[in-house]
Amino acid sequence: MTDLVPIFRLRPPRGCSVGPDQLRGLWSDACGCLDVSVGRCVALDGFDARDGYLLHGGAELAHRPEVETRLRALLDRAHLLGTLTRIA
Repeated sequence: MTDLVPIFRLRPPRGCSVGPDQLRGLWSDACGCLDVSVGRCVALDGFDARDGYLLHGGAELAHRPEVETRLRALLDRAHLLGTLTRIA
């Protein structure tokens, strides 16, 4: 596994629960690789850490705009879009 860096923050929609395993699967599908991780957010820049996740990927992750588009589509199909913010 390479060194992973946070790429996106995701806050699921209110009243919607998503587990880290399900989210990791969607994130992995969007990236087209297994070398990803998902973890709970810490409070950063006013972001409420209680219901958010950080999506980590390799620093060399190529084609981030395309990955973001695929991720948004996968989250939408799973009814989990909420707020997705690119941070890297």
